[in-house]
Amino acid sequence: MRLFVRPWKISAKLVLVQLLAGEILLLLINLLCYSDWRWMGPLQLLMIPFFLECGRYREKHLRRQYKQGFSDLLQSLMSSVQAGYTMENACRAACHEMQADSFRGNDPTIKQLQRINHGMDLGGSLDQLFKNYARTAGIRDIMQFAQVIEIVKTTGGNLMMILKNTRNNFQVKMDTEEEIRVILSGVIYEKNLMLVMPLLVFAYMRLTNGEYMSCLYESTAGHILMSVVLAAITGCYYWTESMIRIES
Repeated sequence: MRLFVRPWKISAKLVLVQLLAGEILLLLINLLCYSDWRWMGPLQLLMIPFFLECGRYREKHLRRQYKQGFSDLLQSLMSSVQAGYTMENACRAACHEMQADSFRGNDPTIKQLQRINHGMDLGGSLDQLFKNYARTAGIRDIMQFAQVIEIVKTTGGNLMMILKNTRNNFQVKMDTEEEIRVILSGVIYEKNLMLVMPLLVFAYMRLTNGEYMSCLYESTAGHILMSVVLAAITGCYYWTESMIRIES
């Protein structure tokens, strides 16, 4: 189950910012690799992977927000249930508690809790509301938690123990992901450095020995060679990203 960043959910301001950043990047690539304004048209094709990567970054950031929010939600639910609250009232208390944290801002988990509370006011079942929350967040653990709530409400069970085990297991997963992310941080840095190294070499050679590099910018063969280099760098980027991507 994956979360998709819907285009109509993206603000026009964000689209304009990304478009401006992409055009500036293409301008730099053109100056470095072609020095020919006619290539600005074909280079627009690179805007497709650029926008896709921006969307993937937003999705990744949103998923991390959802995961941290769900962990905090479980902790709040544990405290409320231990104090004698029902699960429904514990969700309402958790929403108020998380809203009181000023550092959260536009936390997506708070918005989902508000939808859950509104749904309960309209007579919706808690397990179904949590399933909707799980589908929006794209987090498998939230869907499993919703299924557990459904079982507990129909057959009974130790809700406090379930919340504790769910919180502990989910925190272990988050800690493991963070450890992997820390281990890979050095590899990611080296990978990014190796990907931009050919462009840095081109820039250095052009600044220090422009006549030697002029054949690449004044001939069709040179432009084709630069296009092959850009295609190879783009392909290597996606290849290396697929190897180090952390999915959960």
